[in-house]
Amino acid sequence: MAREQAGRTIRRLRVGQELKDARIAAGYKLEAAARLFERSVASLSKIETGNQRILPRDLHAFFAVYGIDDEDRRAELLALVRKSNEQPYQEYGAVVPPKFHDYLSLERDATKISSWGEVIPGLLQTEAYAFQVVEAGQWEQPEQVERFVQLRVERQAVLTRTDPPPPTVLAVMGERVVRQMVGGPDVMRGQLEHLLRISKLPNVSIQIMPFRAGPHPGDNGAFTTMHFQDQRPVAVTETLVSATYMDDPETLRRYEGAGEQIRMAALSPRETASLIRETMEGNR
Repeated sequence: MAREQAGRTIRRLRVGQELKDARIAAGYKLEAAARLFERSVASLSKIETGNQRILPRDLHAFFAVYGIDDEDRRAELLALVRKSNEQPYQEYGAVVPPKFHDYLSLERDATKISSWGEVIPGLLQTEAYAFQVVEAGQWEQPEQVERFVQLRVERQAVLTRTDPPPPTVLAVMGERVVRQMVGGPDVMRGQLEHLLRISKLPNVSIQIMPFRAGPHPGDNGAFTTMHFQDQRPVAVTETLVSATYMDDPETLRRYEGAGEQIRMAALSPRETASLIRETMEGNR
């Protein structure tokens, strides 16, 4: 499944597809199923395509009609429905781009986050560095920049949370991130020091892909993969105006294979720390 996020979420899409598959397996046409649920055909179709939310209490009717008896499958669908209706960081709703809503929910629930890109991931940015990066975007009001930076900093709490345990974070970045001067020497030094500090967390691994590494799978663009306790992994790619979320097994296999190749080609975490220190010395 690969969709651009536009009102629908990867979890609603997943629930909708599961219910559609169950309907077909049970031998019901869309119109017949809609009559059984006392819904319009349009309403049931929207549920199956992820365009209309469904409440946990309504899901039990689908279990009964479609004969979904497996307890594990029921529990998985109920968890997906509950999480598909959650809106983390609601207080920042006015400044969160539509493409980013699903990402926030997935990031919060992930048990493992692996990323490749030519920029420092938001989870690893200092507030001063994040301000420079966010300010370079397209915003209508200065206050929006400040609020989005606050959100970025607040998201970082997942790295040190205790309940549930923090996600494992495997971040690989191009060497450009330590060479490019963002916000001046003080901001850059603070960011590099932060990378050194945060890389000491037991759940965080930071690697740099050196310029000398040559071609690698990451040359095709940045991507993130996330693993969860209660759903299939997800791969995410972004453009300036949209984000695509993918959870079909073959696509995940290719992205995770690319991630493994990238980590093998990059400097080790220890070599990365040495490069960061050398860069800081050279910037003095």
